[in-house]
Amino acid sequence: MASGVKMTKDSMDSLRKSIEALSKKRVLVGIPSEESTRVNNDGSVSPINNAALGYIQEHGSPANNIPARPFLVPGVQGSRETTDSMLGKAGAKMLVGDESGCDMELDKAGLTAASSVKKKMSGGPFQKLADSTLAARARRGVTRTTPLVDTANLQAHITYVKRTK
Repeated sequence: MASGVKMTKDSMDSLRKSIEALSKKRVLVGIPSEESTRVNNDGSVSPINNAALGYIQEHGSPANNIPARPFLVPGVQGSRETTDSMLGKAGAKMLVGDESGCDMELDKAGLTAASSVKKKMSGGPFQKLADSTLAARARRGVTRTTPLVDTANLQAHITYVKRTK
């Protein structure tokens, strides 16, 4: 018994390739280590880069009496409602063969998540700074008491990258 449906074009191979290409795309938010040089106030290069400093701030360093002040993961999670929609649009564009449209949505998601991380760094809440840290800042003429935002160097290095797996 014939169903009356006639195939005029087989697009399964194209669809399979689109799904495979999409599954290899990644948007990563944070501090890429290759772009994380930290310059001191005197212009010299710090022995610790922003990627390492960000890791220490996110997870803490009990050996150095530095409490964990998670900003990256909570910052990205705080943008999920918006970025999930963008990622869905990216997928839909890729499935119809619009790779540039897909990349544009991935860029939007990356920018949104990075912005959310920076907002988290500025707003916390985080454990307060130690008196010794506040005193060290005061000696340098810094009156800001916000953890994670001393010179804003770390915050300025928060970005996103698109990578292919």
